[in-house]
This record gives sequence, structure tokens and C-alpha cells, in this order.
Amino acid sequence: MNAPRREERARRRFWARTVRCGACLLWAGSCDPEGYGRFYYSGSTKRAHRVAFYWATGRWVPLVRHTCDTPHCVEPSHLLAGTQADNLSDAYARGRKDDRGSANGFSKLTEAQVLEIRSRHAAGETQRALAKHFGLNANHVWDIVHRRRWAHV
Repeated sequence: MNAPRREERARRRFWARTVRCGACLLWAGSCDPEGYGRFYYSGSTKRAHRVAFYWATGRWVPLVRHTCDTPHCVEPSHLLAGTQADNLSDAYARGRKDDRGSANGFSKLTEAQVLEIRSRHAAGETQRALAKHFGLNANHVWDIVHRRRWAHV
């Protein structure tokens, strides 16, 4: 079978697995554990929204973002090229992700302790003494005091 016919068949298979739901065009085929559609195309399984973006723009990009926050949406007008930093910014701005501070499982401090560190440092206590008291590295305390860490507090 020649390439244009194979491409046409792939497009028909793809769009047959979609369902319109409001403004979104939802993927009704198989999905990965994160909810993103999967589609076999051009020799490998790809995320469906990436294939839809490719067909809409003619280019493969490292990351495709959703403006609608719906992982299984393949509506081309809801898809944007971006970076991982853009994607994380979207997630924080839209309230889908907030693992800052004590919500992060690796955190050694609470928000109250961070405020205490800043308050005690402002009152004249040294960063070294604060680091020893809280079981931290002095550089970590410097980052907290200068808001390079825990800037949201």
C-alpha cells in the first residue's frame, strides 16, 4: 500500500475513535495510566494528542500541552506546543498541582518552621545556629532566608 493511502487510513482510524463532548474532542480508544490516549501510528504507539497536534501543525514537538486540562482531549485547537516548565506553570496556575512546601513528601520543614527561621534570623540569630537547631545545611537556611526556597511562604 502506498504512503498517502496508509496515511489516510491512519487518519480515518484515529478520528473514528473520538467523541465530541462540548468543546473537547475526547479520545475513546485505549489510554495509558495517566489518561492520555494511545494510538499506533508510523511504526510505534504514540500519545493521541501528540498525533492530533502533528496533523494540525505538521510538526512533532517535545511536549504538547492541553488548554482544556483534559488529558484525553485531542481537539487540535486545545493543543499547544510548550516546554515542561510551561506545563508545570499551567498545572500550578490551574490548581492541578501543588506539591510545594510541606505538601511535598520530601520536605523536612513545615510552613510554620520556615516562618520561624526567617523571624529568628531577622532577630539576629545566625544561619549556622538555625541550621543546627532545625537539622539543616547552612546553605539551605540561606536559601530560605533569601526566599530562594519556600518563596511561596
